[in-house]
Amino acid sequence: MTYGGKTTTEGPNIMSGINDWSDIFPDAWQDAEVIEGVDLVDKAELLGKAFLITSVEFTENAQGVNFVYVSAEDVDGTRFQFNDSSTGVRQQIAHKLTLTGRDAAIESGGQVDLRLIAPRGLRVSEYAVKDRTTGKMKTARTYYLTTVDTSAVNQPSPASKVAKVASAKKTGQAS
Repeated sequence: MTYGGKTTTEGPNIMSGINDWSDIFPDAWQDAEVIEGVDLVDKAELLGKAFLITSVEFTENAQGVNFVYVSAEDVDGTRFQFNDSSTGVRQQIAHKLTLTGRDAAIESGGQVDLRLIAPRGLRVSEYAVKDRTTGKMKTARTYYLTTVDTSAVNQPSPASKVAKVASAKKTGQAS
């Protein structure tokens, strides 16, 4: 995208690389404030892309639907935000906060700072549901944070177990 003759990158930080507002906006705008923050991204953009969750905030909309706003950054440090109201991401984060005793914010709507890695970003589950308005079948999606199996972390590899047994047999310490 081009602003004032300068090309910027597309995506959540569309203004990255711009250091001097006077180069891209008209002189008449120089006394104005610039809206700061990060844009919401579509969860589909996060499929298979690792990111670090830096904070979450729980809220409820006018229809009584509970949401979580997730603030995160990708491996390049680009900050972004997405929201979720499903049994996927929202429920996973609520469960993690409950396990760690930080669940008060789920009901109160507060923000919780954390550092939680989604090692392969999001994954999606697609399924058919009946539209309540039209009665027709449609595709629904639930997004989930990817996980990593930590049960194998710090466990000896099968090869090292074999080597240990072989070494013990040589020294007569095998059981």
